[in-house]
Amino acid sequence: FFFNDPATTEIYTEQIVGSVRCVQETGDTLALNVIKTRFQSNSLAIMGTSAGTDCLQSAPMITGGESYESVYSGPHIQRSESHPDDLSYLPAGGIGLFNLGFVDTHFGVRGRQGRMATMGAWLAPLKIRWGFGIDENTALVLNGDKLKVLGQHGVYIFDFLNVKKEDYDIKHVKIHYLTHEDEVQIKDCVEFEFKFASWKSSVETIDMVETMEEGDIFSSPNNQDEKRQRKNPNQFTKLTQKFVHTKNDIALGFSYEKNPTYKVELKKDSVTKGFKGKKGDVEFFSYQ
Repeated sequence: FFFNDPATTEIYTEQIVGSVRCVQETGDTLALNVIKTRFQSNSLAIMGTSAGTDCLQSAPMITGGESYESVYSGPHIQRSESHPDDLSYLPAGGIGLFNLGFVDTHFGVRGRQGRMATMGAWLAPLKIRWGFGIDENTALVLNGDKLKVLGQHGVYIFDFLNVKKEDYDIKHVKIHYLTHEDEVQIKDCVEFEFKFASWKSSVETIDMVETMEEGDIFSSPNNQDEKRQRKNPNQFTKLTQKFVHTKNDIALGFSYEKNPTYKVELKKDSVTKGFKGKKGDVEFFSYQ
């Protein structure tokens, strides 16, 4: 069963499945109850794209916002018409078919790392450890106690176990990036063991580079090219992959917006390692 983006399938979502808000207020529709029953008995595969993926989660669900505004003002239950780029979310979550953590989509190309970190930090009392940021043209497949990444780009996995929030500072968030055919073994529903594809090799780090920093770290929509597209898509991904490939201990990213300018400080730990390999003509770079 395939969940499309509800914004483009209003009749479908309202009449067959019921909107997420409707499910939260009145319970499952008959159709959704059948879908859940078959899914839980392993007789139906569930898929989604864009917001159709987001709505599968049981965790509080992001409904809008850009990374810069997320860090600046935090999350809001109501979406603001006057400030549409503020981070908004539904506290009760989606329809509850994916219960491993926060889910967000269109991730790297739109620089959504900031808004995911904000959700994990502000909602830390809920003790939701994991966040999943799925890139475009990429799938995160859950099968029993295993997750597998398939597709063109990758999936960010955020670990909020030790996250701390102090005013505007968000600290101690661990980030992993898995690409095609990498897997996660789930242990006791909370512990993850990362298994990188056998055709990928451990990356040998090169010497330190003098400057390891980038601007527009969150791929701002306010910084556009001549086609009115984001000028620096996947900026966070590019910096982190380059960082893992060097012996540098720290890398810095800065927001495109000023007053205030936000800084992302990346640090390595004892298990930081990159894995790289080719499938056909495509090279994939993962890290933990």
